[in-house]
Amino acid sequence: MWKGAPAPRDDNHEPATELVHKRTALTPNPRPPTPTMLRFETFLQVKSATGGVFSPDGRTLAYLSNLTGVAQLYCLDAPGADPRQLTDTGEIVRAVHWSPDGSRLLYTMDRGGNEHEQLYLLSSDGAEGRALTDVPAAIHTFGGWSRDSRSVAFAANRRNAAHFDVYVLDVQTGEERCVLQRDAYFTVADWSPDGRHLVVRQHHASFNQDLHLLDLETGDLRLLTPHDGNARYPAARFLPDGRHLLLLTDQDRDFVALERLDVPTSRRKALLEKPGDVESLDLCADGNRVVMLLNREGWSEVLTARLTERGLANLAQMPLPGVAASARISGDGTRIALSLNGPTRNFNVWSLDADGVSRTPWTRVDLGELDPASLVEPQLIRYPTHDGREIPAWLYLPRERAGPHAVIVHVHGGPEGQDRPNFSPVYQYLVHRGYAVLAPNVRGSSGYGNTYCHLDDREKRYDALRDVEFAYHWLVSSNTGEPRRIAIMGASYGGFTVLYCLTRQPELWAAGVDIVGIANFETFFQHTGPYRRHLRASEYGDPERDRELLWDLSPIHRVNQIRAPLMVVQGANDPRVPQEESDQRVESLRARRHPVVYLLFPDEGHGIVKLPNRVRAYTAIGEFLDRHLEI
Repeated sequence: MWKGAPAPRDDNHEPATELVHKRTALTPNPRPPTPTMLRFETFLQVKSATGGVFSPDGRTLAYLSNLTGVAQLYCLDAPGADPRQLTDTGEIVRAVHWSPDGSRLLYTMDRGGNEHEQLYLLSSDGAEGRALTDVPAAIHTFGGWSRDSRSVAFAANRRNAAHFDVYVLDVQTGEERCVLQRDAYFTVADWSPDGRHLVVRQHHASFNQDLHLLDLETGDLRLLTPHDGNARYPAARFLPDGRHLLLLTDQDRDFVALERLDVPTSRRKALLEKPGDVESLDLCADGNRVVMLLNREGWSEVLTARLTERGLANLAQMPLPGVAASARISGDGTRIALSLNGPTRNFNVWSLDADGVSRTPWTRVDLGELDPASLVEPQLIRYPTHDGREIPAWLYLPRERAGPHAVIVHVHGGPEGQDRPNFSPVYQYLVHRGYAVLAPNVRGSSGYGNTYCHLDDREKRYDALRDVEFAYHWLVSSNTGEPRRIAIMGASYGGFTVLYCLTRQPELWAAGVDIVGIANFETFFQHTGPYRRHLRASEYGDPERDRELLWDLSPIHRVNQIRAPLMVVQGANDPRVPQEESDQRVESLRARRHPVVYLLFPDEGHGIVKLPNRVRAYTAIGEFLDRHLEI
């Protein structure tokens, strides 16, 4: 096992800072758990295995698992065999990639959740490893291996925090060169088979991108995807002939589809269009097999096909009992690694045959002390909102308990995220405790087409926020929720939604839990990662042109309207919604002597991911909700 990665800083092990107003300090749970009542910790300690990818010969599976408390890199040589742990760091390993010759693994890792990922190289047996990049102030985004396994391409914002240049690094000599330098945000999509070209993606806004062909010998950059309006290109892969690209795009359509692009002429042909987004694309080495994932109403389906000159042949479609995070085909085309979870099953890595028919579990990370039969499957419901539109939402109900219930309305982040039928230890604990959970996908959520996704842009944001209000009204009118025992909870943009609803609809909510949420759009734009500002401006509004709109949306200006007790959770290293956003609202509420609990974690970023911190944070959240919803 290689232990050569930088050791975590000492301050990464400091306890969370707890800022609690004297009047609202947490007290012991008024109703201690009965012998059959499980602790929050039991749910949070459920481990996972994800990010699976087979070696080029299909024999060895590399994957990530948090068996030690944070995700590390493991390998398996057979289904259910004893895993070999290849990394041992105190930080989260984010992704892993095999070299085309199968001799090495590349993985990425940041420090303390700051998202400043670096690249690391490891021999396939884990015996030798080293850092490929060591610029802690910069983010490094891996882009691909050259076909000869000699070099890697990546993008990094070393020169300017707002711009990502493109680099090529020889992993044998360590020689590195910048091959594209522009005042723009680029990432690498793929490397041509002959090693001469890169396909690079330029990010204009969250939903607007372009693909370019970069000549590594001349430096010429040619636009491949001219278009009007918004268009996304989440994946692009060269075919072995070097002339064609397979790409995913939603250009001129509502959902992301599969296309083939002729590189010399830029002519394009649609190969697969479905009433749902194609979310993942992978090819075997000879280009004859393609594997994709389809998002259908939140559930995942695996799509496999043979690729011919005319298009796709022998298309197979397999609905899955949950959500797949990735589907990767081995270089020899014999196996597909599928990272899969569902409402009542944690993440594990499965293998599928090339036709996507037979499914075999490779990792066997169990649910620990949880009984699978005690977990709850959600119902997909739709409720009417203020303008008659139907809003999809996942409803989790306690077993053998009639309504009305105490309810937690959980709002996802993004804002263009999507709540899907994943395994959620938080939802499952809350339901086990006796709460109902409603997770709405309000307008602006992804997964339901571009038209739906853009219904909350700029001044339309008020409509999406009213969708949350009408979730409350549906809960009451359907006798699902007890009017005075409904709380709201969310993280990131979901945290902003919590604050907005508490200030604009104060009479509705019994309590609020805000995790790394935005309080003030003016200071958010000033302090969020510089490269993110123009991406977010297209969604929220321009901080100059839309100043009045953003001021009105910012909850910080109406904290005096909040009636419900509030809990705030923040990571000190958050580069997206910096600590200042949480500090502002806590200080404002404390000045009014309003009930507020503040948990600040010095070794976390945008969210709480390390197991000891998750146990501390969510146990406190559970006690807070029990106290104020009187459960």
